[in-house]
Amino acid sequence: MIRTPALVESLHRIDVWLAEHAPASYQTLNPPATSEQIGDAFTRMGVPVPVDLATLLLRHNGTTDPEIGQANRKGIAHFLPMWTRLLSLEEIEDDYDGHMRVLGDPAEDEDEDGLDPWWHPSWVCFASSADSGVHWAVDQRAGGRPGAIRECDRVESSVGFSSLSEMMAAIATSLESGQSLYQHRSHLPQVVEDGVLTWDVGPAQPSD
Repeated sequence: MIRTPALVESLHRIDVWLAEHAPASYQTLNPPATSEQIGDAFTRMGVPVPVDLATLLLRHNGTTDPEIGQANRKGIAHFLPMWTRLLSLEEIEDDYDGHMRVLGDPAEDEDEDGLDPWWHPSWVCFASSADSGVHWAVDQRAGGRPGAIRECDRVESSVGFSSLSEMMAAIATSLESGQSLYQHRSHLPQVVEDGVLTWDVGPAQPSD
């Protein structure tokens, strides 16, 4: 399975930073999935395998929250922006099936641009948060922006990054520099008690 070199480098940078500065969050990263497991999962979903997402899964098959029921440990793996965590292949499948059950027949709900504003059958979620309701999904629509990363909540979605490679490069740079992840929205990495990474979210800044 093809790997994206730039994405591999960014994922390595994130791993190195987490291991040194947020070891508790680093320890929640799962071992890699296999190419066969990835292919089988996407065959069952009936959608193509996004190359960048395959690269991510070949490094880490999602994350696991240890002792999730304990208040002082909850959210330890939610170190991605908007309190989201990487999903495993099994969780990606479950999430996709769940969205499709709610979406129903997309032909009945599509708007004039051919896009349901909440979800689309060609979107594949790879990170989410039950607390914030935010999902990060790869957009694979042929008529949309293939490979774009959409930030979705329970009612709407918008393009957050042009690709998973761009997203992970931005995260790596933000972690290493301590600067905001976004140009016009304060989103700063913070290491909290016991080596857990979270993000300090501030108000949007006016654009020039």
